[in-house]
Amino acid sequence: MPWNDNANPGPWGSPPSGDGDDGKSPPPPRRPSGGGNGGGNNGGTNANAGGGGNGNGGGGRRGPTPSPEVEALSSAIEANASADEIKGKLAAVRHSLEAKQAKLVAAQADLQKLVSTKQEAVLVLRGILK
Repeated sequence: MPWNDNANPGPWGSPPSGDGDDGKSPPPPRRPSGGGNGGGNNGGTNANAGGGGNGNGGGGRRGPTPSPEVEALSSAIEANASADEIKGKLAAVRHSLEAKQAKLVAAQADLQKLVSTKQEAVLVLRGILK
């Protein structure tokens, strides 16, 4: 008799039966680990990034690619640019954010016209509408 005949499987439980039909679906495919500069909407340099992003396969914040204005401001900060240069780039970032906010408010108003009262309530609870 083998050392472990599964009659007493121990604290880890029994191994799966060999037929592969245990009623469970296979796990979903794994996402590739992000990081690096460029390549999709993750990794890269970001003023708000929480880590790496240096091409070594880790760190960085996942999400949308930063705008060119944010990239320019981040580069200026990292390069220890003059205060006047940083102020100019900061003004460009603020202007860009104001334009995006105005576009968002217009899109929310358009969406609000298309949905029922119940749908509007759900969207407000989820933070999509104000």
